[in-house]
Amino acid sequence: MKAEKLMGKGTGKNRAKAEKPRYAREWGQFFTPVRVAVFVWEMLQQMIPVADFPRFRVIDPAAGEGVFLSSGIKLGLLAPQQITGIEIDPRLRPPAELKLRWFQADGLLDGGPAALSRDSFDLVVGNPPFGRGGKERLAADLTSGDWQSAGWLLAEGYDKKDLARLLRLPVEALFLRRFLALCRPGGYGAIILPDGFLGNDRLQREREEFSSRARLLAVIGLPPGSFKSAGTPARTSLVFFRRREENPDEESEGEKETLFASTEFRGVKGLPEFFGTVLQTAGAYNFFGEKKVLPGVTWVKTSELPRRRWHPNYWDPALRAALDGIIFPLRPLGEYIEEIAYGPILPGKKPEPRENGVLVFGQKDLFFTGLNPRPALRVAAGGEFDPERSRVRRGDLLFSRSGEGSLLRFRSGVYLETEPANVSCFVDRIRLGGVDPVFLWLFLMGKFGRAQILRLKSGVGTPNLNFSEIKSLRIPLVPEEVQKMAVGVYLREILPLHRRWAGTERRSPEYALLEKKMAGLIKAIEAVLITGRPLNVPGSRC
Repeated sequence: MKAEKLMGKGTGKNRAKAEKPRYAREWGQFFTPVRVAVFVWEMLQQMIPVADFPRFRVIDPAAGEGVFLSSGIKLGLLAPQQITGIEIDPRLRPPAELKLRWFQADGLLDGGPAALSRDSFDLVVGNPPFGRGGKERLAADLTSGDWQSAGWLLAEGYDKKDLARLLRLPVEALFLRRFLALCRPGGYGAIILPDGFLGNDRLQREREEFSSRARLLAVIGLPPGSFKSAGTPARTSLVFFRRREENPDEESEGEKETLFASTEFRGVKGLPEFFGTVLQTAGAYNFFGEKKVLPGVTWVKTSELPRRRWHPNYWDPALRAALDGIIFPLRPLGEYIEEIAYGPILPGKKPEPRENGVLVFGQKDLFFTGLNPRPALRVAAGGEFDPERSRVRRGDLLFSRSGEGSLLRFRSGVYLETEPANVSCFVDRIRLGGVDPVFLWLFLMGKFGRAQILRLKSGVGTPNLNFSEIKSLRIPLVPEEVQKMAVGVYLREILPLHRRWAGTERRSPEYALLEKKMAGLIKAIEAVLITGRPLNVPGSRC
């Protein structure tokens, strides 16, 4: 059956409207859309000779509704007797074509009704659960010493101390290990992973250990909203790999390369176009050795991957080269940060407003043209929502470090008042030295700052930047007189209007004009950074 027929005429908007969002939070399950599953098989056909599929043993150890295995059968790549579907949730029933080899069991455990064992499958494919749940049975068996079901981890060479560390990992990290354990040497795998796993520095060890036993073939970032119909805003990527042979030391990476496709495709409007671009690139490379230069797609030498992230944005050619046009020297922002802190985190508590209390700036108070001159929240001075460690003073940069509508809208600003103030838990207060904070803010609001943030962000449902990532942002060493000129334009021509109009009526014609002035200043600064010419802001008195 052709992919187009399998997806049906209702693919996309009509299909999403027809299907009710279905998810099972108890197990951390978010079921895969058919279009994504079909694309996985289309990509696998770029990596595996089609003649090999009829002899493959294939398993999905977290099968959910069975969409991956069912799609493989309907596309004519597999027969029902070739597949094994494992699903922990007894409420889920397989489609008719999967009933022959469908088992209600925990995919993280050996044995069981499917008699699972290591190194048994030619292809392991699926979308495992995300988060902290879903590993309870594995933990219980390890605690009780049931090595028959949980001993596959020990077979990888870990002692009991290592196992305690592994059980603290998110469940998707354990499933990635499980996919690899079930796969035979030389076999293939395709797994959907949250972007947090691909970019989180704390999981670098997991990525390194996986890479020592498997080679990354491709990492495809799925566009935002790919799992919206499944009930989650989670940002995810498809990871394709091939397990190394038994003697990995004898293998050489040589000129082997990994395909990365970024979610930040410019001009790509939806899943079909996105997938079509990736398949076109993969096909041209696999069949003709041709590397097509397309937005957001790149080939990276596998030897470059150690100690690096797997996140597709990190390797996006446009984002990597975003600063190349700047003619001034670049330095890490961390060299100019004297102090960085975030607001108080008090789970379950809400601040009690005080009419004449201390101002508190939250994410919604960070506008395109500056900080809200009339923030809604004031709290008791010196109280638990006004700790000294996150107090704000004049010249501090306030930076929204997380959120689709905040970080990815580049909400930030510089505090230019003298009244005591503080920040909420989702806002970082950054104290700087050796650089004008207003000029730095204007730089970060422009395309050069935005490209760096897009490249470094991580997280699953909520994109974020941690302190080390903020400190790694690179800023230009611009002469002091250039900084003063740009800051002067803001202070004279934008800030007074901002204080008047911001926070009153965001959609007013006056505020729209203010935003236009701000955009003009930022573009003028970008022109200075590229050309070195004097600042020229249209309509300004600079």
